[in-house]
Amino acid sequence: MKLKFRAEKKDWTIFGIFSLVLFYIVSIGVLNAISFIDSGTFSGLNPFPIFTHDYFALAMIIYIALFELLPKLICSKNKKEILYGFLTGLVIVALSLLLHHH
Repeated sequence: MKLKFRAEKKDWTIFGIFSLVLFYIVSIGVLNAISFIDSGTFSGLNPFPIFTHDYFALAMIIYIALFELLPKLICSKNKKEILYGFLTGLVIVALSLLLHHH
């Protein structure tokens, strides 16, 4: 069985922009959440400190999970079950990484 996949330049451009925007949102979300938990203040909108902290693994886990989740949510009829499973897994991973860090 061969799977054929055709994508035009426009499709790759949209995919690249989506990937960068999603990584930006995840990065500032992780940095702001950790900063708020640690000091009670937000770190801002700069995503680049994610590369210098120990939270890069957490950001990548959330990024990959969201990248897998979004197409399933668009095409699925069982959105509540998918979201519940995703959020449960995300909370478990985030708590284990945060507890391991401290």
